[in-house]
Amino acid sequence: MDYKQLKNLIVSDGDENKRLFDQKVLNTKLSNYGVKTLTLRKLAKMIADDDFSNYPYYDSYEEALTIALAMAYSKRDLDCKLDFFFEFYKRCDTWALVDSVVATLNLKKISFAEIKNKLARFLKSPDTFVHRFAVIVFLDHYLEYEYLSDIFALISDSEDYYVMMAEAWLLATAYAKYPQITYDFLQKTKLNLTLRKNILRKIKDSYRVSAKNKEIIVGVLR
Repeated sequence: MDYKQLKNLIVSDGDENKRLFDQKVLNTKLSNYGVKTLTLRKLAKMIADDDFSNYPYYDSYEEALTIALAMAYSKRDLDCKLDFFFEFYKRCDTWALVDSVVATLNLKKISFAEIKNKLARFLKSPDTFVHRFAVIVFLDHYLEYEYLSDIFALISDSEDYYVMMAEAWLLATAYAKYPQITYDFLQKTKLNLTLRKNILRKIKDSYRVSAKNKEIIVGVLR
């Protein structure tokens, strides 16, 4: 499928009501057509192993997401994918182009040590969504007990809003899954006030954290 065909399919599936709703949620300067993510996933799978390197995929949110999903679905090796995403997310201005793509990646055969090494440059990047990409990878794919200490050591205590929110989400999820070790980390670590408030808010909103554990963590995060 060439770019013109892809663009026509995206535009033809647009819905004006969804477009207006998405504009408020996405918080992006990209234009959008109001196409369902499920539809974009189907298109992404169709072109996953095509050569889409020359597609002007930042013409709209839907085009950008379709191309990013296509890369995630593709049979290309992990280094190729990460090189693409490292550059792709430098131009990104919305969390929505990060989170659903990370969830799509198949990293089952990639060890924690390997992914930690490969994502080191992402974590050092000054670009918001390059950094967020790495945090969401650890959240979605590696938030297991045996990796917690290493993951906690990667928390940047960033004041960049979208990185900070990803780190708050990761730490709140860690507290839901492994309350004691996460409590110990939060108690001994000096995180900035805004990050602490957002971790607490996410914990309070979580159905996975007991009322008792919600009460216990309040004193640590205030």
